[in-house]
Amino acid sequence: MAIAVMITRQFKKSEIEIHQANELNLKLRALGTVQPGFISGQSMISQDNPHKIVVLSRWTSREDWDNWVATPTRKEFMEKLEKVLEYPEQIEVFSF
Repeated sequence: MAIAVMITRQFKKSEIEIHQANELNLKLRALGTVQPGFISGQSMISQDNPHKIVVLSRWTSREDWDNWVATPTRKEFMEKLEKVLEYPEQIEVFSF
């Protein structure tokens, strides 16, 4: 069953400029696009809080998503990204 994944990331205002945050976010999303089971993705920046970015991606299965989350590539990138986040990314998985 296909799934949608919503990730919310709140970047620290003092640590990073918003264009840098968006660039990091887009790099991580680009890495995900070549993973097995990836269908589509988009990033949205809050108009009320430009340091808040929401990523919505679609995957062919929960297993494909879980496999991507477990890759060394994503884990290494997240170690760098977490240093500039206000709090850990919030991930929600939905059926559709």
